[in-house]
Amino acid sequence: RIILFDMLKILIQSVNHSAEDMFGYSAEDMLGQNVNMLMPSPYREAHDGYVSNYVNTGNKKIIGIGREVIARRKDGSTFPIDLSVGEVQLSTGRFFTGIIRDISDRRRLESDVLKASDEERQRIAQDLHDGLASHLTGISLMCKMLAGQLDSPHIAMVNQVTNLIEEAIQQTRAVARGLYPVEDDAEGLMN
Repeated sequence: RIILFDMLKILIQSVNHSAEDMFGYSAEDMLGQNVNMLMPSPYREAHDGYVSNYVNTGNKKIIGIGREVIARRKDGSTFPIDLSVGEVQLSTGRFFTGIIRDISDRRRLESDVLKASDEERQRIAQDLHDGLASHLTGISLMCKMLAGQLDSPHIAMVNQVTNLIEEAIQQTRAVARGLYPVEDDAEGLMN
């Protein structure tokens, strides 16, 4: 999706069909208009100042550097794009090209991956807490009961095993909390 605009006037000079489809404007709607029509606030209002700064100082903030920004469609909806702006010196003047790629699908996929990862961490944490920690707790209780039934030379060894199991329980719960921490809430236990 390519848009060519005159840098000094900041007016759109050329638009391809993909850009028309992406933004929902016809080429006729865009040609001769300020390129900031494709930007949401507050970027729209600040854009001409950025361009003036570049023209006056030569300080490049986006020229020649690809970056992710937010664009605005004709219907007012916004969407993420990858924008690469290049400078072109023609006999008719100084122009810039904007190469634009809609990255909405990539953002949705990233969000889905993060959600799936979060759900898997929660599942593993719950399995550790409810499964392994509970199982170890049962073993610890059995060791304590066994220690009460043994003669004194073996009680110390069973107590040592019980202490090791209780350390394992604490480590398991710490790992579970690290994977999926429970957040405090003002409503406390009611929640």
